[in-house]
Amino acid sequence: MSDSPIGSEGWVRLFLRCASRGSLAIGLAGLLAARLAAQTITTDVSRGTNTDTGGVGSGTFAASSTDLANSTQSTFGSIVITSGSAAFSSAVSKLVDGSVYGGDSTAATPESFTPNNGTVVTLTFNTTVNTAGYNLSAINVLTGTAQDRGGQNFSVSWAAPGSGSYTSLLSVSAANGGTAEVEVYTTSYVSGGGDMVSGVGSLRFTFTDIGSNGQSMYREIDVLGSVTAIPEPGTWAAIAGVAALGIVMVRRKRN
Repeated sequence: MSDSPIGSEGWVRLFLRCASRGSLAIGLAGLLAARLAAQTITTDVSRGTNTDTGGVGSGTFAASSTDLANSTQSTFGSIVITSGSAAFSSAVSKLVDGSVYGGDSTAATPESFTPNNGTVVTLTFNTTVNTAGYNLSAINVLTGTAQDRGGQNFSVSWAAPGSGSYTSLLSVSAANGGTAEVEVYTTSYVSGGGDMVSGVGSLRFTFTDIGSNGQSMYREIDVLGSVTAIPEPGTWAAIAGVAALGIVMVRRKRN
């Protein structure tokens, strides 16, 4: 999560103020609560149209080819179906190829990822070099269809590098409006600015059916963000110093 609403010095002052009024545990709890309260994830939903010209689809929205999840970028690791399956000869790799329709028509499922109900997909970032993971500022998801399959219904959880323990991050539910030729574009971000979460090694998407036709035709997932910095020795020393000071204050208060 981002420290931008308060700043590093502000976090230290808040910790000391809370600790001086009760205990070290209260100080830590107050610090964590303040950080969590500052992060409110918002999802904006935009709708557009698409069309075919000479059998080639085009539409309102574009996919990114430079985001963290794009398969051509050094930050990308892998994307796999963890459980469930893809319908209609679609492929999960299409979510990270930087293309919306891939030169095919808007009705062509092979250029989409059309998951069956309950399918889970794991997107793993490359943490070989960036061992601390990544800060995520936004997740953009695009569906596009000519088959009334433009709705979005999914949840996202995250895990630290090398961890198999996932924590819920956000969920999105956006209907396609009941028309056949449509694109739905959702962008999830922190309403006050900053990062949604830091130190991310992988994301897990769980897709659920929505709309009269069930499965949706997902075209792209773009993940925006930056590399998580590894704290320098001076930063660790400052954290340890604050913790030690808090313990001393608690002991003095008890005595």
